Amino acid sequence: MLLHLPFNNIIIRMNPIISSYLIIILCLLGCRSGHNQEQNTILNQESLEHIPMIIDIARDFNNEREFRLSEIAYDIEYIKLESNPESFIGRGRRNIIVTNENIFIYNYHRLLQFDRTGKFIKQVGREGRGPGEVQGYRSMTMDKEKNILYVMANHKCEVLEYCAITGDYLRNFPSSSSIGFNDHNGGFQLIGNGIFAGLSLWIDQYHPEYTLIEIFDDEGNVLENKKSHLFSYQDDERIERVHHVNTHQTWIFKNQLRLFEGINDTIYNLIDLELEPAYIFNLGKYKGSFAEMVGDRRERFIRFRSFRETNSALYFFYMFKYDEQIAAKYNKEDGQFFRLVNPEGQTNRIYNDIDGGLSIWPNYYEGGVDNEWYMIVDAINMKQNLSPEYLKESEAIYPEKKEDLKEFIEELSIEDNPVLMIVKLK
Repeated sequence: MLLHLPFNNIIIRMNPIISSYLIIILCLLGCRSGHNQEQNTILNQESLEHIPMIIDIARDFNNEREFRLSEIAYDIEYIKLESNPESFIGRGRRNIIVTNENIFIYNYHRLLQFDRTGKFIKQVGREGRGPGEVQGYRSMTMDKEKNILYVMANHKCEVLEYCAITGDYLRNFPSSSSIGFNDHNGGFQLIGNGIFAGLSLWIDQYHPEYTLIEIFDDEGNVLENKKSHLFSYQDDERIERVHHVNTHQTWIFKNQLRLFEGINDTIYNLIDLELEPAYIFNLGKYKGSFAEMVGDRRERFIRFRSFRETNSALYFFYMFKYDEQIAAKYNKEDGQFFRLVNPEGQTNRIYNDIDGGLSIWPNYYEGGVDNEWYMIVDAINMKQNLSPEYLKESEAIYPEKKEDLKEFIEELSIEDNPVLMIVKLK
């Protein structure tokens, strides 16, 4: 079976595993056996699990509709993280893990723990160069069953383990110097019992030995290195090397690692340490060659970024026409793609009609609670954007929730720590 893939418009043969699944499905549909219908349905569903979904953007490119948050969510919780000299977070690059009991957040130099009400508990680890100490954080992930935080330390080329309950340092193990940076969403993931995945730093893309993702264990042993489909063979001096592609992303969905590589048109599953297509974007005339996608003509073609996934849909941003960022949705149930626009005319947010507050696009962090989306918003931005005039006119299907939001904003100071918004999905 032949499959069109994005890079320099070549055609390669589809993975034999996928072809086998298609043959199995045809046989199941054509055969009449003594098994009951329920058994056949289960077999068909299991066979379909590894067959990629086709997202036909070329066909549905002009589809758009207004989209409101209430279609997928029923509530928003606002948590003001306690502000004092010990718990001050500050601006800059931040990462967060949310559990049923705690919130862990860092701002490069300090890892802080709050409870689910926002009360400050303690700083996890210490700043420094000694055992268990950190000068800077790249990324973190968590084993929620074992209550262990895994922190990838910058410059030290190691992963530090901390007890998520006590904050005590447990041990460390070595890691590669070029993986796990939080330039990428999901740059460092726990994918199994003591097994991790780390995305490589985007600045190394044109290095001859560049690999996209590294799989390693909790002793620092590298189990697998996956080469990049896009950069592993690129050796064309005409390509402008200054145009780095830094929109790689991983996320966990139903206990499987999803992987997207910037300017590709395929999202992969990692299954038994092998990459299998999960979604394939049919872009038609909106697909460019490698040189076009990183060169001066890239505004003519679609580039993807910032994926979010639920049981019923895939949400994502794509860039088109001079870096216009557009939010989109692919409905898994009917196979339809459409651009999201909201009553304010924005194309890069989901309109918040639950309490009339900020239109949202969730920050993406692993280690969260099922059916929750998270946004970190600086207090000053909430105060400025949710003015009394704005809240007077904004749409809210739950007026009582808008009143609660007004009270929250009134009590908020521009000098407070960031606010964690938790969107409760249906």
